[in-house]
Amino acid sequence: MEIDVPGMLVDLLFVRSAWKIDGLPGLPPASPPPDPGTTARPDLLGLDAAWTALWRRGVQGEPMTEDSWLAVLGVEEIDQDARHAWSNTTRQRINADVVGQGRPLRQTSLPRRATSGEAAGLSSVVIVPVEGWYADRVAPARLVLSEAAYTDDDAWAAALVAR
Repeated sequence: MEIDVPGMLVDLLFVRSAWKIDGLPGLPPASPPPDPGTTARPDLLGLDAAWTALWRRGVQGEPMTEDSWLAVLGVEEIDQDARHAWSNTTRQRINADVVGQGRPLRQTSLPRRATSGEAAGLSSVVIVPVEGWYADRVAPARLVLSEAAYTDDDAWAAALVAR
């Protein structure tokens, strides 16, 4: 079972927070809240819908290059230094503290999560930095969830049956 913290989704959470996008009201806010730097929301019609469409493609695992999704949203309106700083720090923290990258496997929850996830029919788990408990089974074999839902055993069990 693959466990991932996709950079594109972390970046999209930065943009959602910085531009105060209203798309997907069931998705909690980014955690920790990013510093938007000089990012300014462009005055474009349909921006919330465009962001939501990109998010849905991303959670489904559709490959997109950074250039392709930035072109849709407007790269010139995003403070790239602020985005990179928050995205890189957040992904490194999740990979080290939550997934356990760099630690011996026996000191992480990966073996237990992989066993129970595969038993529940999962081949892919995506962890996103959002507040509190969040789980969305976006496809029969793909689960998108928050750090809190991944790290807590009871929350993980509940996430496995979430639809």
